[in-house]
Amino acid sequence: MASPVTDRVAAQIAASGGRLESEAIARDILRLTHPAGEAAAALVRAMLGPDRRFEERAPGFWTLAAPASEGLEPPVLLCVLEIPGTATREPWLWRLTAARWGETRAQWVVDYPPRRGLMRRLRRALEEQPVATRRPRALLRWIGAQERLLAWPEIEPCLIDLTGWERRLGSHELPDPASTKGDPAAELRAAGALLDQIVARAHAEGLQSWESVAGEIDRHAQQARERVWSREWQIDPDQVAALPETPGVYRFHDRAARLLYVGKARNLRRRVGDYFRPLVGSGGRRAALLDQIERLTVETLPTELDALLVEAAAIREARPPWNTQVELGPERRAFPAAERDLILLLPAAETGLRLFALAGERVAASSLLQPPGPGALCEALRDFFVEDRCPAPLTAIAAPQRQLVRRWMEWQRSEDAARILRLSDFTTYRAVAEAILAAAAEQASAESTCAARTLLREGG
Repeated sequence: MASPVTDRVAAQIAASGGRLESEAIARDILRLTHPAGEAAAALVRAMLGPDRRFEERAPGFWTLAAPASEGLEPPVLLCVLEIPGTATREPWLWRLTAARWGETRAQWVVDYPPRRGLMRRLRRALEEQPVATRRPRALLRWIGAQERLLAWPEIEPCLIDLTGWERRLGSHELPDPASTKGDPAAELRAAGALLDQIVARAHAEGLQSWESVAGEIDRHAQQARERVWSREWQIDPDQVAALPETPGVYRFHDRAARLLYVGKARNLRRRVGDYFRPLVGSGGRRAALLDQIERLTVETLPTELDALLVEAAAIREARPPWNTQVELGPERRAFPAAERDLILLLPAAETGLRLFALAGERVAASSLLQPPGPGALCEALRDFFVEDRCPAPLTAIAAPQRQLVRRWMEWQRSEDAARILRLSDFTTYRAVAEAILAAAAEQASAESTCAARTLLREGG
């Protein structure tokens, strides 16, 4: 909904070259005292999200949305998955070939073990561009394997189901999928040709965005739900709708209370709800899992990283039958001097800041809802980094989960809300403690400002 404030934001984006950071909007237009941090970004998102003129292309970065006539233009990422018959339960071993729609050759070919630079570029492309594939559920499993193995922060790609659309189109002019199987280049060409036809149909049906194209298959599946399901799932849909939109871990159990599957989520309601979407055809692996589920339990956690650590420990200890057992491999023993001793600060759900301290292979964590004084925090940090102890308020993270903390940090970008402090940049532990407490105070102030503005809006 347009307003004088959002009109100013639109003008500012246009004047800045087409892209504006949430922090700049919060500082220059909303006049927030503490414009950095997740709370300020959430306030900007709540203001601009409902206005169709704006689009958050990457977390915290806003652009003007493309006109409807340009809504179905490139870039779109085409993905082909090759799944060896001997590795159906090891998604990280699958080979992924990807190219942008309209390109003549693949830009990404991902084997195992993957190269970090290649995976960094691919992750950004999956996050920022619509993704078209014949195997959307398999692609999500492959992405989930990277979340567990490489500690990717969760991404939610806009997935266009090429197979579902092919059924809708009923075209006999396209190559038979079986004729191109095993030839990634031919599969990519066929996928591009199919996407051309999808766009033509989408324009004829008035679909003006890739999100609407992606959602069309689910909409048709919803209409056919009664013909697909053999029986209702055992979880009350109201229970799923009532889940919090916070990070956490969810667990599915069978009638004998046996743990079937454990997963982590950045947003519990959205991630769990994805399991209970309508099925298409036989439903495959998801239908077989739903048929066994009797009970759902959830555990809310401060951050997505905490959820990743709890999930990894649960899979390792309980070995649920529907989870793929991911072995994290040996720990790296040597770290560059500037990367050995680090502090990671993350905005946490209802707990202000979450602190992770890394000293070589050792990792500890602490919540800073009520941070200690600078003297106490200084002593705790000195004990951890110098004396190899883990005093309160720090809690040690066990191996091998602690590897995931460093891996997760590798994927953080400058526009993310995470802050990384290198002890080599400080002269004393007191200075480190004061920097941490200043960040905690800033986070608390931003959250208070956001809460006050929410109350004013609701009261007005």
